[in-house]
Amino acid sequence: MTPNLPDDLITPRQAARLLGVHPATVYRYLRVGRLACWVRAGTRKFVSQAAVRGLFTPPAVAPLPSHAEAVAALRKNGFHFEEHPL
Repeated sequence: MTPNLPDDLITPRQAARLLGVHPATVYRYLRVGRLACWVRAGTRKFVSQAAVRGLFTPPAVAPLPSHAEAVAALRKNGFHFEEHPL
């Protein structure tokens, strides 16, 4: 029985180009299990392009506080300053 293969398989070298890293880095990810691979034709390894892109998804960023919230937090922590009108 043949396992279902993803439609977006690429070589580790292509994955390295996509990530902007050395191919050895991608092979290290394969070795430690950070990235899954499929072996075809004996020793040829392939990785899913979606899995490669998923390695470096940008972290969620908390929204910045408003000016009033920032000033209130600074004052609460003992900062004293004068506000000048714009």
